[in-house]
Amino acid sequence: MGCIERLEIDAWARDVWGYRPGGGESAEMVATRWERWLHHVRGSDGGDVVAVTHAGVIRVALARASQGNARPR
Repeated sequence: MGCIERLEIDAWARDVWGYRPGGGESAEMVATRWERWLHHVRGSDGGDVVAVTHAGVIRVALARASQGNARPR
């Protein structure tokens, strides 16, 4: 338990943004969800915002921010 199969790692390495581990969200899907949230927050009344999330969303947000929202190739 807790081991990731080599085939899974290889599949992820071939398509970091499109791979869906266990059939879940891909990094691209997480990025789209984060961008929708960000757009909503930017359009709000300007009050304080607190976001509670997990490291995967934070990594995607940082990757998108450092790439100017372009999908890294």
